Amino acid sequence: YERHIRTAAFLSDGNKIAMGIAVVDLKNYKTCAVNIEIYDVKKRKTVNNYEILKGNLNINSFVVSPDEKYFFISLTVNKPGDIFNGTGKLLVVDSRNGKIIKELSFSRPIYNVAYSPRGDYAAAASSGEVIVYETGNWNEVKKIGGASEPLAFSPDGQALTYGDNYEQTHYGENVYKEGLD
Repeated sequence: YERHIRTAAFLSDGNKIAMGIAVVDLKNYKTCAVNIEIYDVKKRKTVNNYEILKGNLNINSFVVSPDEKYFFISLTVNKPGDIFNGTGKLLVVDSRNGKIIKELSFSRPIYNVAYSPRGDYAAAASSGEVIVYETGNWNEVKKIGGASEPLAFSPDGQALTYGDNYEQTHYGENVYKEGLD
């Protein structure tokens, strides 16, 4: 087995990196698990390793919540014999123990995720749709059709920028409740 780093983010102290790891079975060259590994840069060693989920899946992206309590992870669940046409999965994981606290499934892959700066909203992008969630209860608060990745919240959290199916980027979708009506 070999570990492939698919995505990474520094934690706020700047001394640790959270990495999304695909554990690959080299005999069959397929992913058999997804892990989150916390690496201490100063000590030059792994300080935590959480096995998040087993199976033939790919980690597409993940972000750490601003308070560093949660990982928000996007995965593609590969169909047997067809790694290019999978389904999607979003996971909210407790960063202190690696336990999944929320799991959402989709008929198509989710490629990108983002947290708002205060952490009260999170967004997920697939090909053709961006979904915004309120993180207190993980209820969907907005769906933006025709949208795609990349995804980023503005520094004040009042706007979300996203791509579309024509590879253009849009700015200004207000995601807070007063802008959702």
